[in-house]
Amino acid sequence: MDVGLVERFDYVALGHLHGAQSVGARHIRYCGSPLKYSFSEMAQKKAATLVELGDKGSLAVTTLPLMPLHDMREIRGDIDILLTEQVASLADRNDYLSVVLTNEGEIIDAHGKIRSVYPNMMNIKIENTHTSVDISTIEANVELVENLSTFDLFGEFFLTAQGTTMNTEQMEIVRNLLSEGDV
Repeated sequence: MDVGLVERFDYVALGHLHGAQSVGARHIRYCGSPLKYSFSEMAQKKAATLVELGDKGSLAVTTLPLMPLHDMREIRGDIDILLTEQVASLADRNDYLSVVLTNEGEIIDAHGKIRSVYPNMMNIKIENTHTSVDISTIEANVELVENLSTFDLFGEFFLTAQGTTMNTEQMEIVRNLLSEGDV
């Protein structure tokens, strides 16, 4: 809607967007949500808006900071380091957390381990050399692919997707799987 339709009012309380903001003038505003409802709001400072209307044209708008019992934040790093007392004690363990793990190897029961220290963990993401490979830009050489064995073709796929070659144990697993099936 056109802000001009309401600009003559002393104060206009618009609906609610998650971030408090004025629209066109200081007296036309969204109050913002009282709590953080997604990790995209982690950096926002939440507040209640106190509006005092006096005589016509007299307006006082004060934002009163709201402090939740538990904040919403992100922690990032190797799981073994994040679980140490030294790191866990840096902030409230009961905050609502998005956890980004940077470990290169597999992690057994990451959710359970993290929740044992941070009970309000909301999600886990993995960011490492394996997850950062963008295979969408890789073009296949059709002639090469047609001349590769199934094992070698899988080896090329593994190298592209993981950024490294298979180790001896992984090669043995693939050979066994290929010998068992009609691949």
